[in-house]
Amino acid sequence: MNEKEFYFEKIDIINYLNTIKEYELIKQLDKVADIAIKRCAKVKSGEKVLILGDTGSDERVMDLFQYKCRKVGAEALKMSFHFVESVLQIPERVSHAMWECDVLFPFTKSQILYSDAIAGTLKKGRILYMADLETHNMLRPVVLEADFEEMSQIGPVIKLIIQNAKKLQVKTKAGTDALMYMDSNRPVRYTDSVTDKVGELDYLPGGAWAAAPIEESVNGTFVVDASLYPVGLLDEPVTFTYENGWIKNIEGGKQAKKMKDWLKYRQEINNGDKMHYFFSHIGGGLNKKASATGNLMEDERIWNAFCISGGDNQMTFKGKNNAHSHWDGMCLDCTLIVDGVQVIEDGKFVHPQLAKFEK
Repeated sequence: MNEKEFYFEKIDIINYLNTIKEYELIKQLDKVADIAIKRCAKVKSGEKVLILGDTGSDERVMDLFQYKCRKVGAEALKMSFHFVESVLQIPERVSHAMWECDVLFPFTKSQILYSDAIAGTLKKGRILYMADLETHNMLRPVVLEADFEEMSQIGPVIKLIIQNAKKLQVKTKAGTDALMYMDSNRPVRYTDSVTDKVGELDYLPGGAWAAAPIEESVNGTFVVDASLYPVGLLDEPVTFTYENGWIKNIEGGKQAKKMKDWLKYRQEINNGDKMHYFFSHIGGGLNKKASATGNLMEDERIWNAFCISGGDNQMTFKGKNNAHSHWDGMCLDCTLIVDGVQVIEDGKFVHPQLAKFEK
């Protein structure tokens, strides 16, 4: 075999291997699509479905979802727009298309969750949110091996505990020590990935609870040691000190500086808005298959990790923060005390109604 023949045979082998890899990828994504379309969103024949992406989305995923939705008889359309850095920049005609659908599957890299476009969609439709999730993250155990039944059992219990709470304390061995007060008129949300009614928004992957405390009641220190959006997977802890609901200080190394720079940048592009320095919501993970990856769509689901966040909380949690940005951070192995009763200790449920899920 001469050099030229060897070269072309090598190219053929590489192309063949790439074809095999692509085939295996699509097979796995097909399972994800079935979970999302049939089990979670329960798409029905005749429904208007919008698969929404932007210039950062994986077209293969969007094409597959469109095909699978059409297979169940839905009218499935695909739409993509140029990546935007602020919810203020979402194109108007994209918003209008969202408002006309029965089911929305967002796959954008643009941060659109806390937008008027999403809020408007929920007036007539429902959403299974899969944005901010890289394709390889969809193929992880947090989606393909999740115990959806267990999550649906835990969710209502933790919701009731938090809904009735007045005072909430959170601590970790890493140094988190904070206190806040809750408002029973604000909703407590949990995700089990099921969204089958108008006005419902859920997530895939699922397995988390969340609620907004009285913002100005939040005082103390949170040591974020798993991941931090938009920084990513943490090499070192980033410590947030809060005073009356506002960030007083951020301490740490290079990643803490990166977070400070991001907060400053968001203020600049959002016309001086500072509300992303004001507290948003808390939450915790309920998915045993989740682990720290640097992607908050999985990291917020880490079993009994504690979530803090800043920015908008009006649409989902009926809070008072109307920021144009949003960020989240995860504290591992939390201890959660509600009205003097320990619910979680060092990352394990100890509450009588929840301890059985540790088995």
